Amino acid sequence: MLGGACELQDFQKRILQLAPELIKQLFDLRSQIPKEAANVICLLARKNYQNMKKITEILISKTALLKVISSATRVIADNGHRSVCTILSHVYNKKVIQNIAEELHYCKNQKAIIRMSEYILIIVTKFPE
Repeated sequence: MLGGACELQDFQKRILQLAPELIKQLFDLRSQIPKEAANVICLLARKNYQNMKKITEILISKTALLKVISSATRVIADNGHRSVCTILSHVYNKKVIQNIAEELHYCKNQKAIIRMSEYILIIVTKFPE
């Protein structure tokens, strides 16, 4: 990422291949592993935001980060929340907005509903169009 790695031809393919493993690490019960996975996701969103659309659709879905934020383990849920907030602050993707809206409609977890409402607020303030 640093030194122009984002510009390499196969970088996007490699990141897409890493997405399932990052998602697995976000659910790990050892606190340092989800924290580092969240750090990688946040770094990707900040440094590579022009090319993040495909991976954000994978990461912000009901089987990935939107499931992580509903976790009963606070460390896991907080890292997922931080990742989603960073992604939404840097990357605009209509499919992600639809994913959040659908999950918000069916969600019964009060904490997750509050967090998803915050995500909608971030989207509206950062990308008003």
